[in-house]
Amino acid sequence: MHTMGASFVGKVRDVQKTAEAQMIGEEVADMVEFKAQVNGNETTEKANRIQAWQGHLDWQLADRFDRD
Repeated sequence: MHTMGASFVGKVRDVQKTAEAQMIGEEVADMVEFKAQVNGNETTEKANRIQAWQGHLDWQLADRFDRD
């Protein structure tokens, strides 16, 4: 009977460890996804700023350069 109880406790611990590892893995995946979204947003913003600069005349560029 003691062996069966110890075996059960061992299996419960294994399940807990597996669940913890899975939760950590999901958290890491969420962080990676968030970072990718931030990087994509920064890239879009940078492209928009470059495009805005390309449509200006020289004096407008100088004025804009001073403000940015």
